[in-house]
Amino acid sequence: MKLPENPSKIVGKTYTGHKDDEGRPHGHGIMVYFTSGEKKYKYEGHFEHGVRSGYGVWHETLQFIREYEPWEWAQMGDYDSAGRLIHPNTKPGPRKEVVNCWDEKFRGWWKNDDAVHSLKHRKYAEWQSVRLDDEKVLANLIDFKALRMLPEPIAYKLMVSDNPYERYAYGLRLWSCHKDSKSLRTAFRIFEESADKGIADALQMMSRMYYLGEAYDEETGKFVMDRKLSQELAAKAIEKGSILAKLRRNRNLFFGTAEVEADRTTAIAEAERESSAIFSESILWTEQLGCFYEIEGEREKAIKAYEKCIINGYYAPVYDLALMYLEDGDEGYYKTLMKLGMELRVPDCRVLGMENEHRWESLSGDERLDIYRQLNRNLPKGIDHGSGVCAYMLADALLNGKFGYDINLDWGKTYADLALTYGFSSGASLVIDAAEALQDPEFISDDDLLKLRYDALRYGNEDQLDYVIRNKETYIEMGYGDQIEKVWMPLWKKNHPEAKYEVP
Repeated sequence: MKLPENPSKIVGKTYTGHKDDEGRPHGHGIMVYFTSGEKKYKYEGHFEHGVRSGYGVWHETLQFIREYEPWEWAQMGDYDSAGRLIHPNTKPGPRKEVVNCWDEKFRGWWKNDDAVHSLKHRKYAEWQSVRLDDEKVLANLIDFKALRMLPEPIAYKLMVSDNPYERYAYGLRLWSCHKDSKSLRTAFRIFEESADKGIADALQMMSRMYYLGEAYDEETGKFVMDRKLSQELAAKAIEKGSILAKLRRNRNLFFGTAEVEADRTTAIAEAERESSAIFSESILWTEQLGCFYEIEGEREKAIKAYEKCIINGYYAPVYDLALMYLEDGDEGYYKTLMKLGMELRVPDCRVLGMENEHRWESLSGDERLDIYRQLNRNLPKGIDHGSGVCAYMLADALLNGKFGYDINLDWGKTYADLALTYGFSSGASLVIDAAEALQDPEFISDDDLLKLRYDALRYGNEDQLDYVIRNKETYIEMGYGDQIEKVWMPLWKKNHPEAKYEVP
């Protein structure tokens, strides 16, 4: 729909904001439109070379009659230095006046000057009433952040349920929110039960746990890492129709793993094909496709993919889209999108303010205080909603005394661990870097640091591989001998083809 309905009434307009080289609105800005009558319109949002494109809000002027209380009207006049009324403009009595204000008419996404999609706040109330025994609901469980946001009464319902889909959901919640031994053991057992009852995604979760060394073997009483078995389970999950397994396989193909050579062209083609399909889970492929495009430097394609997700009601990519505009230098639109993300309950968007790290020293005291207060309010909420990004940022601030935070090593380490739990593997690196800088055994013991380095490697930080191999004898003594031999030594040799006979 084009706004306003009758453009011929527009007789003038004023613009404030970013412009392109030709002087056209481009980036974040505000355009006010004047008509031949008293009505005005205002668009506040994003422009692309002169046309409204992206997120924006449309207003029109609204007139209403304001009735003043008798005492309020009488007190309009002159006052002395003490604030006492000395000369009222009118006699006391009922009065009315016409008031002009901006009335919001549309909030959402625009393309080529057209309003194409109205944004509504994302709610998770559907968990209260949905029946999880419908296989279609499995698509909701792919979004681990949404799963972490489940209300406690629903989480309890999942825990005590006998329904296989609800049991699977509870296993996922345990796996995504906890990394202690008891939770992992319970989650793996639930996934085994769910797989036996035909839930293909449960096979993929078993595959994931074997890949990360989180699968518990009851016979040996140990957690097992078995990359070969992990691949076999993933293939079986795909054969049985697991979207979760297909997404993970394609991601591994794009980035490459110890077992799979990277093939970005094929991975992008697969994501493009799946994204264009007409089924509910295709939007998850669109998100993955946007990530691939962004990494490949295909900026416009990435933006279109992320916007497609948002227009179709999947709001997680608001964060990724905002960061792209920040990198382009459009800080106004970045802030607008981050605030929108918070309204839509996108957990990662609560890091708004962290972009000031590089210019912290140049900020005034009031500006620093505002940022500190904002982060102190928002980061814990993002963490409560399952954001590993927020946990990482708070850990970084506490471990290094950033953004007005006092250094608190214990709490910093706690939030870094939580970031790792929520899948943000850089959390381990924060603690490792702090330990190396401090060289203080009271911060973290040598044994705990050894385990943390190994955990960082398991969760994808291959920078720790050389360290683990150099200290392989110690790790063998700690019980990781089988994993060193079958997983890490082959990977190290693959990364160091010149060292066929010499292994540190």
